[in-house]
Amino acid sequence: MKWVKIGQLTNYIAISEQTARKMIKENIWEEGRHYVKNPYIGHMLFNLEELEAWLLQSSKEHNQAMSLMKMKDW
Repeated sequence: MKWVKIGQLTNYIAISEQTARKMIKENIWEEGRHYVKNPYIGHMLFNLEELEAWLLQSSKEHNQAMSLMKMKDW
């Protein structure tokens, strides 16, 4: 399991810092699973394995939705 700070997140996955903050604010990512707030260093740390799994699942769901829309002539 690899944990990184928000500034390092963009080096590993294709999400900007602004998008990451938006995901947290809108409760899309779960605290304790996708990220943790570390009171000792004053930063949030992100779990790369969970975020990569979330991105993969999101892209699969998006592709399935697009396929359904094409089949229904949207």
